[in-house]
Amino acid sequence: MLKMSENKEDMSALIDVSILYVEDDDKVREGLLRFLARRFKTVLTAMDGAEGLSVFMAKTPDIVITDVRMPLMDGIEMTKKIRQISPDTTVIITSAFTDVSYLIKAIELRVDAYVKKPIDKDDLFDSIYKILTMLKRRQTEDKRLKNNELFTQISASMIDAIIMADDSGKVFFWNNGAQRLFGYTEEEAAQMCIHDLLGAPPRGGHAMAIFAQAAVAGRTVEMVALRKDGQAFAAELSVSTVNYNDKRYTLATVRDVSPLRDRYEKTRRMLVGAVEAALLTITDIDSFTANHERRVASLSEAIVAEMHLSEDIIFKIKIAAMLHDIGKMHIPAEILIKPAGLTEIERALIKTHSMVGYELLRKIDFTFPLADIVLQHHEKYNGSGYPLGLNGKNILVEARVLNVADVVEAMSSIRPYRPSLGLDMALGEISDKKGVLYDPDVVEACLSVFEKDFKM
Repeated sequence: MLKMSENKEDMSALIDVSILYVEDDDKVREGLLRFLARRFKTVLTAMDGAEGLSVFMAKTPDIVITDVRMPLMDGIEMTKKIRQISPDTTVIITSAFTDVSYLIKAIELRVDAYVKKPIDKDDLFDSIYKILTMLKRRQTEDKRLKNNELFTQISASMIDAIIMADDSGKVFFWNNGAQRLFGYTEEEAAQMCIHDLLGAPPRGGHAMAIFAQAAVAGRTVEMVALRKDGQAFAAELSVSTVNYNDKRYTLATVRDVSPLRDRYEKTRRMLVGAVEAALLTITDIDSFTANHERRVASLSEAIVAEMHLSEDIIFKIKIAAMLHDIGKMHIPAEILIKPAGLTEIERALIKTHSMVGYELLRKIDFTFPLADIVLQHHEKYNGSGYPLGLNGKNILVEARVLNVADVVEAMSSIRPYRPSLGLDMALGEISDKKGVLYDPDVVEACLSVFEKDFKM
């Protein structure tokens, strides 16, 4: 690859170009050799066309400078043979003769420059420099064209949408994947702004803000995209910036994840169904505990929604709440429904239910730490809970929510050993001990839920 300084007057480093100089006059050849050797990294010489052709075939230099009239083989014949071997090799003719026939032959052979003898070294260098500049520009353009062609071929074969837009958001590039995904032709897309294709992100927020966040953070975000027919679909958006022709563009990759989300939702529905089926089994054994778990699940979901936590956490809390007392299946029913007060041994036995539930659930490969949530649902914010004595944020947020919902439901519901204490007393309990036994954020969300007339 040709390499040259941006400044032709800078002679501190040799220009990385190989030159073959063919001249039968020893004095002229040696004089120009010294001039060229001070400027170019590799300079080869030959005394006639035959030797020049031999050197060319052996070394394939970037540029050939040749006299016209030489013994054995003249410069025109040598150039003709070089062109047959390498049509794009740069050739400069030097001659003291003005024979029109030579000029015509040189033109036919597409020589790159013609320098008269006696050779003006500055003129020769200017000719070489102009040729190198042109070659460098051509190489850059060829590389850019090759890259563009490669990018076009790759993007055309991709299922995902690849979209380029300028600083204003106007679409500049639109691949086949984008047309398939959104339904707009390339011509239609060119009249649009990229933000017109995006709806609101999951759980609210502004599309433009999420788009900008993805670009800055260089990460994938979930969006709701819009097809030409107005249909919304779940999409993953990856954004980066690229420079092209001295301009900055946004490069966005959009992937339709609706099928994945559909399968994910189906799997979640199957899991909920399986848990509900398990609850029906528990109901046959202990209807009191099963109904308690359903009410705790309902309140826990409402609290998490009020806290504006993610949909994933809402799902996790629902499953965990429906199973949080599953360990009580291993406790004798007569103890669970005993109308009189419990002995210390019986209380200790009941306290084992969170650990038993953990042991039952930890063997199942859930996609989230369900067993740990069940294990921690009796931990207290100040560390006075059981079985691990965890405190504060060391307790999983799902367990902190469960703990509050569990207390409120238990106090406000009828128990085998006592009547309902009432909702007001239950809410007063969590309010008075907010930040002590219970997470203050969870308590505030729970109180807010009931202010909005929530019913268990």
